[in-house]
Amino acid sequence: KDDGTMESKWSTNDAGRFAAPAARKVFTYKPGTGGVAFKLSGDLAAAQQTDLGNITCGGSLGTGAACAQARIDWLRGDKANEEPAGPLRKRQRVLGDIISSSPFYVHDTRTLYVGANDGMLHAFDADSGNELFAYVPGVLMPRLHKLTSPAYAHEYFVDGEITVSSRQETAGKNILVGTLGRGGKALFALDVSSPSSFDATKVLWEYTDTDLGVSLGKPFVAKLNNGKTVVLVGNGYNSDNERAVLFIIDLETGVLIKKLDTQAGSAAATNGLASPRGWDLDANGTLDFAYAGDRLGNVWKWDLRASNPASWVPAFGTAAAPQPLFTALDASGNRQPITGGMSLGMNARKGDPNFGKLFVFFGTGQYLVTGDVTDKSVQTWYGLADNGTQIADRTALKQRTITAESTISGNAVRTFSLATAGDMAGKRGWYIDLVPPSGANGERVTTDPRFLGSVLVTTSIVPTNDICVPGGDGFLNAVDPFSGGSTSSVFFDANSDGLFDSSDMVKVAGKDVAVGSISPGNNLPSEAILIGNRLIASGTSGQIKSVGANNPIRTGRIAWREIVRQN
Repeated sequence: KDDGTMESKWSTNDAGRFAAPAARKVFTYKPGTGGVAFKLSGDLAAAQQTDLGNITCGGSLGTGAACAQARIDWLRGDKANEEPAGPLRKRQRVLGDIISSSPFYVHDTRTLYVGANDGMLHAFDADSGNELFAYVPGVLMPRLHKLTSPAYAHEYFVDGEITVSSRQETAGKNILVGTLGRGGKALFALDVSSPSSFDATKVLWEYTDTDLGVSLGKPFVAKLNNGKTVVLVGNGYNSDNERAVLFIIDLETGVLIKKLDTQAGSAAATNGLASPRGWDLDANGTLDFAYAGDRLGNVWKWDLRASNPASWVPAFGTAAAPQPLFTALDASGNRQPITGGMSLGMNARKGDPNFGKLFVFFGTGQYLVTGDVTDKSVQTWYGLADNGTQIADRTALKQRTITAESTISGNAVRTFSLATAGDMAGKRGWYIDLVPPSGANGERVTTDPRFLGSVLVTTSIVPTNDICVPGGDGFLNAVDPFSGGSTSSVFFDANSDGLFDSSDMVKVAGKDVAVGSISPGNNLPSEAILIGNRLIASGTSGQIKSVGANNPIRTGRIAWREIVRQN
């Protein structure tokens, strides 16, 4: 609502959201065949049937076909064999937990897609909340038996990011590409152009590769200069070779077109590529350059202008020995991991020292393993001006800082340093070390920055020392994108009075400075989305909070994962 409060329209816990188990539309992937119904006899491959039945169900079900059938029934929502009447795990609800898979809303069909740790991707009618269909990635078949065990301890299954192409990108179709996140090392694609009539023929492909690890980033769909619409994916973490690799896959067929190996990473220095982004330099509708960061702090750029994929190469160095555009190092020379995505923006400000340059925006830090929660390393928010040459180090960038910490109407707020006329001259961008005046606290950025009009926004998190406790803090941050300094006008409604005025500013060295950071107050906040003039962020506290934002963009209902203009 305009006042920042939330009203529930529907919940997956409501009665009737899921059809009766036998009537649910659930599909999977059969190797060598393609999409099939998630049923035992005549649908699943023999090896898949074995995977479901070779670990005992317990009780009279034992092993074999009866056990496999009982597991399929359970996964479809049948409670008949749950404890105490049967040997399978008793659960509170059909839908599994949703942790890292961000819901993706498709305006074309008014459908919401999300992955869950019940082994399925779910499609919901956004108006009614009813499930339209579900998809079980075939690569998960060997592990599904764990979900039905009374001894089950939480595991990840379909826990990754999702993207869905627009009908402009894919000739009247909506193609969904999903990752498993921490649930596995695979990708899958579905034709979701008509979700209400989805069937097995709309399952397009599943993809695995030894260089594909646990992919936590969002797939990126684009048309390339070979005439193909593709999906670009960073390989993620824990791949066999532990290097950072960019995959370019044909969106319709799942055939690998090109694998661009940075050669960066090893068993001793484990690496992986985060979510890529691309830029159409000549505005002809095809991607010309791609960018992505890796866990070793490298920012990679690839030249994709050729029509022949054999000529797609790293922008710097050679195919055999690529070199990065930039490597993120802290003031002591320590590498800063890049695990979130990037955003790109062209500086169109005439008279600016970097006018006409493409900027690459990203933050550093990771929140992947147990040791990350206690890590107090200094992480940084960057904006790089790409003029076609490499950037040597951070001395080529203008430093900005967090200048003050305060509280407005109970909300923790901060300010960023002010840019001054001409202070970007000779600089290849800017950086902000995420160290407030009170000292380094482990603050980091693990999502990609986003543009809101002429403002760049990102989420930062400050974990507690216990990964199992949903504590910690975090901030929504806003700066001028091409200087890294404080916004020229008030952006956050820090006191929640519906106005953007001097009450939303902090006195710093005798000057009123607009609030540049605000804590939404829900522990570790997610990447924020914009609805109207509210930035919405869920948090590890379980609460969804909103903050007023001085939004210059005309908006309607927008995507869960995209800030877009809709007329």
